[in-house]
Amino acid sequence: MGKLVLVVDDDQDVRGLISYALRDAGYEVAALADGVEALEFLKTTPATLTVVDLRMPGMDGGEFLRRRKELSIDGPVLILTAASPDEVGHVLGDFTGALRLSKPFDLEELLMVVRAHLST
Repeated sequence: MGKLVLVVDDDQDVRGLISYALRDAGYEVAALADGVEALEFLKTTPATLTVVDLRMPGMDGGEFLRRRKELSIDGPVLILTAASPDEVGHVLGDFTGALRLSKPFDLEELLMVVRAHLST
């Protein structure tokens, strides 16, 4: 089994673009539209890396990360956000350790971050 990247974004176009690029780069990808689905998925399937949008309806990225931590689900996280640094800090609270990439993002930059993080 290869390295599985979980992509969580409510925007179908963004989710599809990231998924396509990651698959093309040789990664296995699971793409889900919201944090609730993603938590259920992670309960049974470990992801090597999770790419998550910060702003999503229902459960936002910050809540997803808090619940993920409560469930003792480990693994690196790359947060995608169009939010300001202040808003990111407010939403994430004391959650640290996540990589961050601003929206709109450059797809090559996203792939570079993923490759760099998963090559270690």
